[in-house]
Amino acid sequence: MFLMLTSVFPYLHLPVLWPELVAGIENCKQELRVTLVTWKTPPCNKYKLNTDGSALYNPEKIGGGGILRDDQGSLVYAFVVPLGEGTNNQAEIQCVHTYREANRPADLLAKHSHQQDITDHQLPQAVKGSYLLEKWGVQNLRRKKLKRIKQPP
Repeated sequence: MFLMLTSVFPYLHLPVLWPELVAGIENCKQELRVTLVTWKTPPCNKYKLNTDGSALYNPEKIGGGGILRDDQGSLVYAFVVPLGEGTNNQAEIQCVHTYREANRPADLLAKHSHQQDITDHQLPQAVKGSYLLEKWGVQNLRRKKLKRIKQPP
């Protein structure tokens, strides 16, 4: 384990003894910033289309999904689109990316694009739940790492 860690992270000064190594790894903490993110309804008499891309492995199968909602947040149409082979960036570019936390149903639909065709009101259970939570105004948490750990404590 020590040899593997020192070859992958040569800039870390790791202890040689196993108990000290384990204690050092357990004390490593990643600093995070957590932000509340909420889906917003479109203006009165307008519609909002949220889309997202997905890559199962990078690179490999890519796909996209989307959800169209009215000014009340009600579902008008949902879809998935297999996009062939590519990278996560290619999938996001083809689907115009928004933070998945403010776009949860589209994110989940994009993941389903690798499995099946979904149209109209045939939403998978997880997508239905996420859609209803957003419609009710429930906020999601966006977690972002603030800095890379350079040296364990």
